[in-house]
Amino acid sequence: MLFQQMEHILKCLLANGQYSGYASELKTNIKQRRAAIHKQPMGQVVGQFLENTFPGSKETTSAPEELKEIWFSFGCTIKCNAAYYEERKSGLASIVSERNDLIHHLLPKWDFNSLESSTTEQYLDCVLST
Repeated sequence: MLFQQMEHILKCLLANGQYSGYASELKTNIKQRRAAIHKQPMGQVVGQFLENTFPGSKETTSAPEELKEIWFSFGCTIKCNAAYYEERKSGLASIVSERNDLIHHLLPKWDFNSLESSTTEQYLDCVLST
C-alpha cells in the first residue's frame, strides 16, 4: 500500500509540477498530461520526476517565438548540488527496485498449497527490514 501511495504522490507531483500552453488550450493540455502520466509505470514516473524536478543547469522555455494569444507556463524545480541529486536519485531507484520486486516476484514465492506457510510473511519481513 505504501508503494502505491508513493507512486500516486509522484504521479501527482509530475502531472501538476509543470505545464504550459495557450490560455485556450491549457485546460486540455493539463488533462492530457495527467491522463498520460496516470498510465505510466513507476520507473518511468521516477525518471521523469527526476528530470523535471532537478533539471540541473538547463533552463528551457516552451513558449513559441510568435504568440497568437496569451501563453501560460508554470514549473516547479529544485536547484541543488550534485550530491543531493544523486542521493535522491539513488533513494528513488531503491524504492522502484523494492516495489518491482514485491509486485513482480511475490506470487512465485507464495506457497498456495499450505495455509500455514510463512513464505509470504518472511518475504515481506525481509523486504521491509532492508
